[in-house]
Amino acid sequence: MIDLRSKSMLTSGDVASLMGVDIHTVRRWFDDKLIDGISLPGGHRRANRGAVIQFLKLKGYDPGKLAVPFLTEEEQIAFDGD
Repeated sequence: MIDLRSKSMLTSGDVASLMGVDIHTVRRWFDDKLIDGISLPGGHRRANRGAVIQFLKLKGYDPGKLAVPFLTEEEQIAFDGD
């Protein structure tokens, strides 16, 4: 199992693993500007942690039910407090 708690930038594949969805879904979210990120040469996409956390909140995801570890203890406290 991958652990995303130490990554500051996430790939499309990271986000797909995190949320348990197909990578094409994540690419569509990037393209539709639902996840704020950057596109690199060659079409690769990256999003910072904050953008992914914001998307999780927007979509009502329960961080305890994510497919892989993601939030640090501090982020979990802040997530629950919002």
